[in-house]
Amino acid sequence: KRAGVGICFGKNHPDNAANEVYGKSVNSYRAELQAVSIILQGTIKWLAKIWITLDNEAVVKDINAMITKGHKKKRRENKDIWIVIEGIIENRTSNGTLRVTWTKGHATQEQGILTAEEKKRNEEADWYADRGREEHTRNDVNTKAAQQRTQIAMLMQTMMLKVWARRLELINEEEQRIANEDNEHYELEQE
Repeated sequence: KRAGVGICFGKNHPDNAANEVYGKSVNSYRAELQAVSIILQGTIKWLAKIWITLDNEAVVKDINAMITKGHKKKRRENKDIWIVIEGIIENRTSNGTLRVTWTKGHATQEQGILTAEEKKRNEEADWYADRGREEHTRNDVNTKAAQQRTQIAMLMQTMMLKVWARRLELINEEEQRIANEDNEHYELEQE
């Protein structure tokens, strides 16, 4: 399964990003959580308030539970990401510099997106997520091409070894033929 992460700070913002989703279990929850991790790590030195809007309600609920209740929940899934972001969330919560909200993804204004700006940013984030998903395809193509090059190199090396082995056989056969001819000449001279 392939998924991408799209991060949009605004039109043509230098921190907009597209990444592939990594990990064993690739799903929308992990994609959104990975996006949060990228944002929080990338803005760790920012003193300004960070307002993250996600279209995965479960991620928003889990992060907001941590913000409001101030405690970490035992996690079995996506532990690799939670370990990274829990401390950052705690620090931002204590400073009052983190807000996480939910917006309905792929929605119209009537269906839950509050503003035209929010709709536009969600669409841009989805565009970046599509680019991130394409990274998987590019990586798969590059990996397959590298594997094919390796197989070709191995076949060529095997062929060269066989040619070399056959060459040695021919040299030995020629040396044996010459030795046999020399023996025949020697025997004829002895008679």
